[in-house]
Amino acid sequence: MSTNHVRVADAWLTASRTLTAKAKYLKAIDFTIGLVRRLDAVGKALPGMATPELIARLVDLREAAQRGVNIAALSENISTLNSYGEQILHRALRAEAKLLPKVEDYAAFVQEFPKTVDRAVEVQARHMERIIAGALNIPTASVASAVINDKLMFNRAFAACIQEISAKYQIIVTELSGIGRLEHRIKAAKSCWGKQAREGTPTPFYRFKDLVGVRIVADTIPQMANVARISQEKFAILDKKNYYLKGGGYNAINYNLSEGWLVFEFQLKTSVNAAEAALSHDLIYAPEKAVTSLTPEEKKLVYLVIDVSTQLSMAEWNQAFGVPVRLARRR
Repeated sequence: MSTNHVRVADAWLTASRTLTAKAKYLKAIDFTIGLVRRLDAVGKALPGMATPELIARLVDLREAAQRGVNIAALSENISTLNSYGEQILHRALRAEAKLLPKVEDYAAFVQEFPKTVDRAVEVQARHMERIIAGALNIPTASVASAVINDKLMFNRAFAACIQEISAKYQIIVTELSGIGRLEHRIKAAKSCWGKQAREGTPTPFYRFKDLVGVRIVADTIPQMANVARISQEKFAILDKKNYYLKGGGYNAINYNLSEGWLVFEFQLKTSVNAAEAALSHDLIYAPEKAVTSLTPEEKKLVYLVIDVSTQLSMAEWNQAFGVPVRLARRR
């Protein structure tokens, strides 16, 4: 009986047996549905999920809350397995080939790495400073000031670097293709220029960790763990934050990886976590990119909806374990 089996079975046992729907959760979901619709009306959208799909998901959450499905945060309700939990555990063990990752994949999923991203950023910066100094015909020591303070010089510097960035980008995309639904981009010059000024201390674009951004959306938990193992074998791991293990409503693994001298961001998640990710990213966790400003009270409402979505996102595990509570309607 592995720790993983106990953790999963125990979490779903507890989640399924608390049957409390409160008015504040319905209020939170109604507010969030209205917010998404208002943003859509002015041509704004949250990343990670199309607006019609997000609204449909929120409607599902409301129906679940109305029926009295558990809405409390899982992390606050883990208790000791009882005899009923043992039955669930045995069902999980019988179905583990389908439900749970392979041992080597799970080991990679939970594996921790020392944070070495700052050292790698220095390597990246020195590499691009040499390129820019040659293109602009200025001393290397003057590159940072020129790039930060002069828009024309910035444009020339970015143009000088983009070919090498693009070459690394193509390698990254090729290496990560075919193991999940892949999304990727190179940060645009306009975005880099704006971010330079937004940093607490003005920072030249060639020190950014996200000049290239990649995300894989896996269909299942086992596939996500498998992708974690594959990606960790293919690239140098500079930083890894596994929010699936941390809890708190945001579910993803966020990496800083490197391909040669280039540092890039890589995010890994499952498709069932798309709703809370869409709500959290540009409303709660990335205020510098916020599509709208929320008061502290409004943010609390969105947090409640993220909590609901986090629980319901694991509905297929709950169903497979045989817990007799239907958490969310299947589309």
